[in-house]
Amino acid sequence: MLGLSLTASYALRILAYLARHPERWVRGADPIANATGVPRAYAVRVLHSLGRAGLVLTRVGRHGGYRLAGDPDETSALDVVTAVDGPGLFDRCLLGLGRCSSGKKCALHPRWSRERTRIERCLGELTLGVLASHASLSTGNRGESDET
Repeated sequence: MLGLSLTASYALRILAYLARHPERWVRGADPIANATGVPRAYAVRVLHSLGRAGLVLTRVGRHGGYRLAGDPDETSALDVVTAVDGPGLFDRCLLGLGRCSSGKKCALHPRWSRERTRIERCLGELTLGVLASHASLSTGNRGESDET
Protein backbone atom coordinates (compact mmCIF):
# COMPACT_ATOMS: atom_id res chain seq x y z
CA MET A 1 0.00 0.00 0.00
CA LEU A 2 1.22 3.46 -0.86
CA GLY A 3 1.39 5.85 2.07
CA LEU A 4 3.62 7.81 4.37
CA SER A 5 6.24 6.08 6.46
CA LEU A 6 5.38 5.32 10.07
CA THR A 7 7.98 7.88 11.16
CA ALA A 8 6.42 10.59 8.96
CA SER A 9 2.94 9.76 10.28
CA TYR A 10 4.15 9.96 13.88
CA ALA A 11 6.02 13.21 13.16
CA LEU A 12 2.87 14.77 11.74
CA ARG A 13 0.84 13.67 14.78
CA ILE A 14 3.44 15.05 17.19
CA LEU A 15 3.76 18.36 15.36
CA ALA A 16 -0.01 18.73 15.06
CA TYR A 17 -0.23 18.27 18.83
CA LEU A 18 2.49 20.87 19.45
CA ALA A 19 0.86 23.21 16.91
CA ARG A 20 -2.32 23.31 18.99
CA HIS A 21 -0.31 25.22 21.62
CA PRO A 22 2.57 26.78 19.66
CA GLU A 23 3.76 29.06 22.49
CA ARG A 24 3.73 26.36 25.18
CA TRP A 25 6.64 24.18 26.26
CA VAL A 26 5.57 20.58 26.82
CA ARG A 27 7.67 19.01 29.55
CA GLY A 28 9.08 15.70 28.45
CA ALA A 29 8.04 13.18 25.84
CA ASP A 30 5.49 11.39 28.02
CA PRO A 31 2.62 13.88 27.61
CA ILE A 32 3.27 14.02 23.86
CA ALA A 33 3.36 10.25 23.52
CA ASN A 34 0.20 9.84 25.61
CA ALA A 35 -1.71 12.52 23.73
CA THR A 36 -0.73 11.33 20.25
CA GLY A 37 -0.71 7.57 20.72
CA VAL A 38 2.93 7.38 19.60
CA PRO A 39 5.01 4.89 21.61
CA ARG A 40 7.26 6.85 23.99
CA ALA A 41 10.59 5.54 22.67
CA TYR A 42 9.52 6.28 19.10
CA ALA A 43 8.27 9.74 20.14
CA VAL A 44 11.68 10.56 21.66
CA ARG A 45 13.44 9.52 18.44
CA VAL A 46 11.05 11.52 16.28
CA LEU A 47 11.34 14.58 18.53
CA HIS A 48 15.13 14.45 18.27
CA SER A 49 14.91 14.21 14.47
CA LEU A 50 12.48 17.12 14.37
CA GLY A 51 14.79 19.11 16.62
CA ARG A 52 17.78 18.49 14.34
CA ALA A 53 15.63 19.55 11.38
CA GLY A 54 14.72 22.80 13.14
CA LEU A 55 11.01 22.04 13.37
CA VAL A 56 10.96 21.57 17.17
CA LEU A 57 12.75 23.54 19.86
CA THR A 58 14.19 21.42 22.65
CA ARG A 59 15.29 22.55 26.08
CA VAL A 60 16.96 20.37 28.69
CA GLY A 61 16.85 20.74 32.43
CA ARG A 62 14.26 21.30 35.08
CA HIS A 63 12.13 23.56 32.88
CA GLY A 64 12.97 21.69 29.70
CA GLY A 65 10.72 20.25 27.11
CA TYR A 66 9.58 20.58 23.53
CA ARG A 67 7.91 23.34 21.57
CA LEU A 68 7.04 23.99 17.95
CA ALA A 69 9.85 26.02 16.38
CA GLY A 70 7.92 27.99 13.79
CA ASP A 71 4.52 29.27 12.79
CA PRO A 72 2.17 26.29 12.30
CA ASP A 73 0.60 28.05 9.33
CA GLU A 74 3.96 28.30 7.57
CA THR A 75 5.18 24.74 8.05
CA SER A 76 3.83 22.24 5.53
CA ALA A 77 3.32 18.51 5.79
CA LEU A 78 5.84 18.20 2.95
CA ASP A 79 8.43 20.02 5.12
CA VAL A 80 7.82 17.45 7.85
CA VAL A 81 7.92 14.39 5.58
CA THR A 82 11.12 15.66 3.95
CA ALA A 83 12.69 16.31 7.36
CA VAL A 84 12.14 12.77 8.63
CA ASP A 85 12.27 10.70 5.42
CA GLY A 86 14.72 12.79 3.42
CA PRO A 87 14.43 14.46 0.06
CA GLY A 88 13.52 12.47 -3.02
CA LEU A 89 10.94 10.33 -1.25
CA PHE A 90 8.65 10.41 -4.25
CA ASP A 91 11.43 9.75 -6.75
CA ARG A 92 11.41 6.02 -6.02
CA CYS A 93 9.89 3.68 -8.57
CA LEU A 94 6.64 2.09 -7.42
CA LEU A 95 7.79 -1.20 -8.93
CA GLY A 96 11.01 -1.11 -6.91
CA LEU A 97 13.28 -0.47 -9.89
CA GLY A 98 15.28 2.32 -8.25
CA ARG A 99 14.83 6.00 -9.03
CA CYS A 100 11.93 6.89 -11.27
CA SER A 101 12.94 9.39 -13.94
CA SER A 102 12.05 10.41 -17.46
CA GLY A 103 15.27 8.76 -18.63
CA LYS A 104 14.58 5.46 -16.88
CA LYS A 105 10.86 4.78 -17.21
CA CYS A 106 8.94 1.83 -15.87
CA ALA A 107 5.44 0.87 -16.99
CA LEU A 108 3.88 3.03 -14.25
CA HIS A 109 6.09 6.09 -14.76
CA PRO A 110 3.70 8.30 -16.78
CA ARG A 111 0.85 7.84 -14.27
CA TRP A 112 3.06 7.88 -11.18
CA SER A 113 4.75 11.07 -12.34
CA ARG A 114 1.39 12.87 -12.47
CA GLU A 115 0.21 11.46 -9.14
CA ARG A 116 3.54 12.19 -7.47
CA THR A 117 3.18 15.84 -8.47
CA ARG A 118 -0.35 15.95 -7.05
CA ILE A 119 0.71 14.33 -3.77
CA GLU A 120 3.67 16.69 -3.35
CA ARG A 121 1.42 19.69 -4.06
CA CYS A 122 -1.19 18.44 -1.57
CA LEU A 123 1.41 17.92 1.18
CA GLY A 124 3.01 21.26 0.36
CA GLU A 125 -0.30 23.09 0.76
CA LEU A 126 -1.32 21.28 3.96
CA THR A 127 -0.01 23.17 6.98
CA LEU A 128 0.49 22.14 10.59
CA GLY A 129 -2.13 24.73 11.48
CA VAL A 130 -4.72 22.87 9.43
CA LEU A 131 -3.60 19.51 10.83
CA ALA A 132 -3.80 20.88 14.38
CA SER A 133 -7.44 21.81 13.84
CA HIS A 134 -8.30 18.12 13.41
CA ALA A 135 -8.37 16.75 16.94
CA SER A 136 -8.38 13.10 15.86
CA LEU A 137 -4.95 13.52 14.23
CA SER A 138 -3.30 15.57 16.92
CA THR A 139 -4.50 13.37 19.77
CA GLY A 140 -4.13 9.97 18.16
CA ASN A 141 -7.73 9.27 19.25
CA ARG A 142 -6.52 8.71 22.81
CA GLY A 143 -7.51 12.02 24.38
CA GLU A 144 -5.38 15.06 24.94
CA SER A 145 -3.26 15.73 27.98
CA ASP A 146 -3.00 19.30 29.19
CA GLU A 147 0.07 18.48 31.25
CA THR A 148 2.92 20.96 30.76
